[in-house]
Amino acid sequence: MMINQKFGIQADLADDGQMALDKFKAKNNLERLGEAGKQKKPSSKCLGNPCPKSFYQLIFMDLQMPVMDGFNSSTKIMRYQNEKLAQAIKSKALPACNIVALTAYVNNDNIKKCQ
Repeated sequence: MMINQKFGIQADLADDGQMALDKFKAKNNLERLGEAGKQKKPSSKCLGNPCPKSFYQLIFMDLQMPVMDGFNSSTKIMRYQNEKLAQAIKSKALPACNIVALTAYVNNDNIKKCQ
């Protein structure tokens, strides 16, 4: 991807909403992070190894995805973040993740769901 080369940003792709949710949970998992997720300051170590800079900080979510649509996937990602990662985010051990909803179908139903 060009964004990787130009800006040094790591990007990831998901083919459907369920895959997006699974990838988010796998990368932003406190068990994988070990003590770094519990500390008050960011750590360079996770489970005794260097902590990867691979936390999701921004997600561009297509609302019309197969298996699980982007609305459900986004809701579940935010719920997971609020329930499982709140303390780590509050203590700045993990960055919060924002979701930008994208769709090719602008209609009243989609507008209402996004508000």
